Amino acid sequence: MVSTLVVTAFLPLSVALELGLAALLLLALRRRRAAGVLGALAFAVLFLASLPPVGRALARPLESGTAPVPIPESPSAGAIVVLGRAADSKLPPRLDVELSDASDRLQHAARLFRAGKAPLVVATGGAPAHAASSTPECRDMSSLLVEWGVPPDALLLECASIDTRQNALQTRQVLAGRRVATILLVTSAMHMRRAAAAFRRAGLTVIPSPTDFRAVAPERLTPTAWLPSAEGLTLSTAAIRERAAMAFYRVKGWV
Repeated sequence: MVSTLVVTAFLPLSVALELGLAALLLLALRRRRAAGVLGALAFAVLFLASLPPVGRALARPLESGTAPVPIPESPSAGAIVVLGRAADSKLPPRLDVELSDASDRLQHAARLFRAGKAPLVVATGGAPAHAASSTPECRDMSSLLVEWGVPPDALLLECASIDTRQNALQTRQVLAGRRVATILLVTSAMHMRRAAAAFRRAGLTVIPSPTDFRAVAPERLTPTAWLPSAEGLTLSTAAIRERAAMAFYRVKGWV
C-alpha cells in the first residue's frame, strides 16, 4: 500500500492535480503570479505526457533491455511463471473472465507451454484489498490458461501476492516443493527488468521471456500522431510508474 501511494504521487495526472491544487491555494492567498506559474506547469505536464511520441520515448528505454525471444528459440526451464494483471474478473454484466490490456502475458505463457518449454505453469497474483473483485487474479488467469491448452494438473496457483516483490517470494515457496530453481518469467516488457531482479533476489534463476511490447515504432507518422490522446497519457503513465516503482524497490533493497 505504501509503495502504491508513493509511486502514484509521481504520475502525470497526480502531479498535474497537485500543481493545480497548489495554484488554487496560492490564488486564494492572492499570489496570482505564482498561481499562474503553477497552473501553467500543471497544464504543461498533462499536455506533454499525453503526446504519444513522449509516451514511446519514456517507455522505449525500459523495454529495450529485454528483447523478445521467438518461442521455438526459447530455452527450457523447470516452470513458466506468468505474472498477474492479465485478466479481468467475471463481474456483472460479464459472463466470463475477460482479457485485460496485458493479456499477452497469458497467451505467451500458454504458447511456451504448448511448445514444451516447461512442464509447469505458475499463475501468480492475489486479490488486492482495493480491487473490485475478491477473486484472486491467479484463478481468473488459470481459467484462461486451461482454455488455451494448459491442463489443470500442469498449473500451480500462487494467490497470496499483491505486488511484484510478493510475486517473487510467494512463487519461490510454491516451487520449493517441486525443486524448481530455473524459471521462464513472463511479464510485460516494460515490467521485466524490475520483475526479473525481484525474482533473482528471491533466489530463483530467471530466464526473461517478455511480451506486451508497447513502445512500437509506427509504420507512418501522420500529423494526428502528435496530438494529445488518452493512449499517450496511458503509456507515459505506465512508463513513469515503472521508473518510480524501480526506484522505490532499489531504496528498499528488493532488487
